[in-house]
Amino acid sequence: MLELQRFVTEVLESIGGIVEPIEYALVEAIVPENYEYIFNGKSSTLLSFDYEVQQENVESEFVTFGSSILNSIIELANKNALYTEKYVIVDNLKIANPELKIQNYLKESNHNKIDVVINSVDYNIFLWIEFNFSVEFISDTTINEDIGIYINLNNLKRCNLIEKNKNIIFYEEKPIYNYPFY
Repeated sequence: MLELQRFVTEVLESIGGIVEPIEYALVEAIVPENYEYIFNGKSSTLLSFDYEVQQENVESEFVTFGSSILNSIIELANKNALYTEKYVIVDNLKIANPELKIQNYLKESNHNKIDVVINSVDYNIFLWIEFNFSVEFISDTTINEDIGIYINLNNLKRCNLIEKNKNIIFYEEKPIYNYPFY
């Protein structure tokens, strides 16, 4: 499934719609009556997500960036979004030979007489929640800006590090491991 198709499917299903795949990049979408404006007053329509598929199915509406139907769906998602789950993969949490590495570092720093013994190791699970705000500044011109604020749920403080690096972090839709929460 294409990413754009997945996005449209999730948004339409979140409002109570039904999306049935017909073939590659072609779906039939049905929406509740109060959302018929998305499909120009119709309760159902065919949506295509590939140009060649749309050429083969001329009765379908082509969903692409800049199309009016996608703009309506994005606007709907912004109004009705509750939350999105994202999972970050952090590899290599275990450090091989940590005592030896610390001792070598201390020797290089001229601290030869310190013995290092690690009695236990704790692994931490961090949880963040992102609050998104759509802000509109109105003066001579109107400026729309989306602001995201991350809160660390372990200490309930704002996390500027995640906010600065959110565009370079790789996210997954499902967690790789199921960690127990106490």
